[in-house]
Amino acid sequence: EYNIDSKLCRKTTIAPRFGTPPVTLLQVPAAAEDSAGYFAFSAASRVIGIGTFPLSGDPSKVMGIVAHPGKISALAVSCEGKYLFSAGGPDLSVNMWRVEPAFESVRPSHSAGSPHKQLDSLSAGSMDGDLPKMASSLEMQPFFSLLEGGEGGDLHNDIVDYFYYCQLRHIGEDTMDPRDLNGLIPLEEIPSLVRAIGYYPSEDEVVNMMNEVRYRNFVRTGQTEQFINLEDFIKLYINHRPVLPLDKQSIAAAFQEISNSLGMEDRVSWGSLCQMLQGEGEAMTPQDLDSFLLALIGSDSGSIQPDAAYNAPLFAEQILGFEPEEEGFVEQ
Repeated sequence: EYNIDSKLCRKTTIAPRFGTPPVTLLQVPAAAEDSAGYFAFSAASRVIGIGTFPLSGDPSKVMGIVAHPGKISALAVSCEGKYLFSAGGPDLSVNMWRVEPAFESVRPSHSAGSPHKQLDSLSAGSMDGDLPKMASSLEMQPFFSLLEGGEGGDLHNDIVDYFYYCQLRHIGEDTMDPRDLNGLIPLEEIPSLVRAIGYYPSEDEVVNMMNEVRYRNFVRTGQTEQFINLEDFIKLYINHRPVLPLDKQSIAAAFQEISNSLGMEDRVSWGSLCQMLQGEGEAMTPQDLDSFLLALIGSDSGSIQPDAAYNAPLFAEQILGFEPEEEGFVEQ
């Protein structure tokens, strides 16, 4: 989502994940005025589906079905929102689907019991005041399922530990007085926290993440947010992190773009690469470059000859530290 006036990004959510990414997204006209609304989507092949607005990245609010054996060439919604039409490719078929969006999502069960027991408890109320906590836990279950290891796994535990440390760092580490932790961290801690758990966004992506939280209620309240809690941070992290990890094919494609722009073959000299890193895009300072190299290879840029030439495999193995036996590269 983008702000219509400033043209700045206001919200990023992960797309439905059913094989290939969605290539078509259509709004389904709501049958009732009080309905939150629905959207229909199609992947490049096989799968079409439906989900609920607002977009949040919650996988339990999206469903998909196999509609065609291969390519999906088009998707359309009837004017009243009751029917969905999908056109295939080599199968020479057009399918008509009746849309019945008034369904209840079944959320993953929690260790405390089945979803039915949890919903019964929520509807009956709680004698000990845990109702908000239980509702929050149910809301977070689909997002926990997207974390490697799920709730209580290594990644989730790391997020909790680093979030706690960010609170300590914000209120001051050098004190013996009791600390009053309110479960919130300032937005300025978001970049350090996501990098600590293995996601390294660009500076532009950092600005988008912070602005998403800062202005999420601005239209309704006229006030900006300066802090974020743990649950909202987990949602933010899941929606912004790359769906696919960095691999050697991505590095090879980047090197190809660099070599083409410099008029070189398949190798780039270290001197030319340093000039690009320090002079284009989100430019690095010489001090930044030396600190990054010190962490990666144990020495600064002075230890590498300016005329040393790298192709993608050499750069990935000798500078970035990829294992040479990993598959994915063909030496050029």
